[in-house]
Amino acid sequence: PNIDVSVHSSPGTLHITEPQCAEIKALVGKVATASGKSFQFVYNALFRHLGGVTMYRLIPLQSYEQAELYLRQWLARATPKADNHSLETIKKGIFAEFKKRNLQEQRKALISQWTGKPSITVLTEYELSAVLATVRAMPLQS
Repeated sequence: PNIDVSVHSSPGTLHITEPQCAEIKALVGKVATASGKSFQFVYNALFRHLGGVTMYRLIPLQSYEQAELYLRQWLARATPKADNHSLETIKKGIFAEFKKRNLQEQRKALISQWTGKPSITVLTEYELSAVLATVRAMPLQS
């Protein structure tokens, strides 16, 4: 007897939310445009970075920040700088954005978590720009 088996993968509560899916999709589009790579190339690189995810809607919820940072860092590397901000100017911007969000005490831990580096002083211009973009994307705290 022939048995017909169908496998269906669908996102659940363990996967990123619809707004997060939309953000990942938008970031992939920006990276593809800025880098000249195809959307599929960017998605495949992201999936490899995340350890074998097969669809962006199936990115584990706990991997969202890692995925977002990876794409923002790539975007920062691929985007030519319109003006020559010094590293100190970018760092001041990061400090100001953390202060606006009342997250000064968490700053070091968050930057280390996002970049895997122990200190803001060892970050490249690209990494600093990605951190700044990530902080700016965070909601303001009241």
